[in-house]
Amino acid sequence: MDSEHNSSARERLIAATLLELEQCGPTNLKIKRVAMTAGVTPALIYRYFADRDQLIGEAWATKVPELWRALQAPVLQIIEQAESPQSLVELCVGALTNPGSVRPHERAAEELLMIRGHGRRSAVMGQRIAEMAPELYELIVRPTERLESLGWLRPGITPEVFVRVLTSLLFSEGTFTSRQALGVTDGAWEEGMRTVLSSLLVLDAENLRD
Repeated sequence: MDSEHNSSARERLIAATLLELEQCGPTNLKIKRVAMTAGVTPALIYRYFADRDQLIGEAWATKVPELWRALQAPVLQIIEQAESPQSLVELCVGALTNPGSVRPHERAAEELLMIRGHGRRSAVMGQRIAEMAPELYELIVRPTERLESLGWLRPGITPEVFVRVLTSLLFSEGTFTSRQALGVTDGAWEEGMRTVLSSLLVLDAENLRD
């Protein structure tokens, strides 16, 4: 019974911390508000977490896989639909020039950037992210290994590199604003993206599909 109670209290604290992070961010997170939302005393928090940093780190760690799934959904969909390196390039360019296709996932990108920034300053968060590396690899990179097995990736370009470049392009702020601010025409923007993506792929690879 005590074990179940402890688990329930810890889960409520994690949920309350995530709510507080969403509303206020890590800088303005208040232990007292977290405790109030979770229905516990502030002192009880330290029964489960060594300090404020660990509380934030553990809370965000529970959400990272979910955020990565949301972020990678459009990337993996593009890769799955591709029937050749050339079609992969065109599918990518199509997504890059149609921001609406990734807009539903932008919130996940923003949250991950915030978590990553906190991870650089927090030993606890950095450690938790490192511990999740194998799980994140399975979520993100494993589906992309198909490109390597088909011989579509240039020598030296690993599945990790390809998915990171594509994700960065899809969710970069520049994807949505820079070309307008700099007066870049749609045609020039598309050609630039096509050149970047083509540099990662063997465009004369056989048209194979598993």
